[in-house]
Amino acid sequence: MPHVEKILTTINPTNSLHWDSKGTLQVLGENLESIENLFYDDRISSSLMANQDLIYAIHVTDQRLYNKFDLCMKVQLKITSKNVRDKVKWAGFLKDIMYIADYLSKMRVSQQVQIDTLQRRKKLLHASNVAKIKKK
Repeated sequence: MPHVEKILTTINPTNSLHWDSKGTLQVLGENLESIENLFYDDRISSSLMANQDLIYAIHVTDQRLYNKFDLCMKVQLKITSKNVRDKVKWAGFLKDIMYIADYLSKMRVSQQVQIDTLQRRKKLLHASNVAKIKKK
């Protein structure tokens, strides 16, 4: 995933009753507002925390890394011989994944946050490109 490591930072949702900072789930994002909006939904935050043992990564992007759509969600799950047998847990979690995708398609952040995020992204990506040129 090009450039992702340059623009994402760890964000701990402060508005979620289900957030457990001692868990294995790490949340990365470009701005606090989008993460807070996502974790504000009780179903999403409780599902992510309850099923963090099944999640390798959930990547939501508007950078058109995987396709030409404006918004894309890539989900990587940990399927093991032990957890694959729990069909009820998987069925519920996969329904929640679809709910997250639907929620994200409707979610909007403020215009100022969008502007700030795009400016920050442009600045960070430009700085990394300048550093690459200097190394050559």
